[in-house]
Amino acid sequence: GNSSMVLIVNGVKIFVRGSSLVPFHSFPGRMTAAAAVRLLQSTVAANMNSLRVWGGGDYLPPAFYDLADEAGILLMHDFMLTWYPGNPYPADPIFLQRIADEVEQKVVELERHPSIVMWNGNNEDQCSRYDPARSDSCTGVNWYRNCSQVYADCISVYINTVLATAAKWTAI
Repeated sequence: GNSSMVLIVNGVKIFVRGSSLVPFHSFPGRMTAAAAVRLLQSTVAANMNSLRVWGGGDYLPPAFYDLADEAGILLMHDFMLTWYPGNPYPADPIFLQRIADEVEQKVVELERHPSIVMWNGNNEDQCSRYDPARSDSCTGVNWYRNCSQVYADCISVYINTVLATAAKWTAI
């Protein structure tokens, strides 16, 4: 089958050619504007038109988004909600409110950037691996959690909180 990715932006189909962007440095404060310029210049020089901002890293400095806008690079931006198998986020109401607050803050802060064409819920599609309806699900769950509860928590975190909050501020 065809494994190409096409985005439709303002009614125009765009064939996506890009890469994942992981943190520039293990110490976020050491990411410089010069490094962002080099990265975006390299992206353009490599004939790429998109970058995925990895959800296991950190939000980037404002200058990065300004430069991506100027370079015409499409950003598919994860929320910084990576979790690893067996250690999913709880659907605790206080924690869910913190997630909703972060989603709202980042979407409102970055909404002026035309380079952000897609927001993604998290780093990976972790919820499907715990779907009790799948025969191959329930891998990697800690002994103290069951698949049904982990799946319900995933839906609560990513659909009922992240997606619902982002939808208030974007045209999802």
